[in-house]
Amino acid sequence: MFRWGILSTAKIGVTQVIPALCASDNGVVHAIASRDQARARAVADRFGAPLAFGSYEELLASDEVDGVYIPLPTSQHIEWTLKAAEAGKHVLCEKPIALKAGDIDQLIAARNKHKVTIAEAFMVYYHPQWIKLRHLLAEGAIGTLRHVQGAFSYFNNDPGNMRNQPELGGGALPDIGVYPTVVTRMVTEKEPLSVQASVEFDPKFGTDRYANVSARFDGFDLTF
Repeated sequence: MFRWGILSTAKIGVTQVIPALCASDNGVVHAIASRDQARARAVADRFGAPLAFGSYEELLASDEVDGVYIPLPTSQHIEWTLKAAEAGKHVLCEKPIALKAGDIDQLIAARNKHKVTIAEAFMVYYHPQWIKLRHLLAEGAIGTLRHVQGAFSYFNNDPGNMRNQPELGGGALPDIGVYPTVVTRMVTEKEPLSVQASVEFDPKFGTDRYANVSARFDGFDLTF
């Protein structure tokens, strides 16, 4: 069985991913790490994980962990993914795995050097409905694709929420703008030829709160 370690007790991990890992037939949640030892222990006890650590470094040093799931703030994804790879751990990191395209080169180099798997925990890659759509488009079963239009929004004015903190990688585009972009690229297996965008920044938080994006692909357009 694959032994998972979880770096942090973030909500998405506790409410969504850890329960799913516990329900899998090929892995177990074996360790939880938090900057708060008591919180790590509480979450570990809740899900039956035998190990609880008061730091992420301790978990990565454990030879009882095969791979880690990283639901940390976006700004910390690259740092801890690289540290995990250097420790010989396979990595499943929350989306977006990086904020800059150049950072991906570091991940590829680390993957190759340390012989580990590094994957992005992006729901659409694995969801049956998007996989089915990709097959339908490839087969021409629903006609010729001409235009893709997407929208994703929510209200959030909490100053303590990481999505409103630019230093943590907050903002609309990295949080939800990635969905129409990734879905389109995934189901069509094409890359944009050109992109135009206008972005509005929140005067209070400094994050991008609204974006209007138009991308041209070979044979069709994407707007969101």
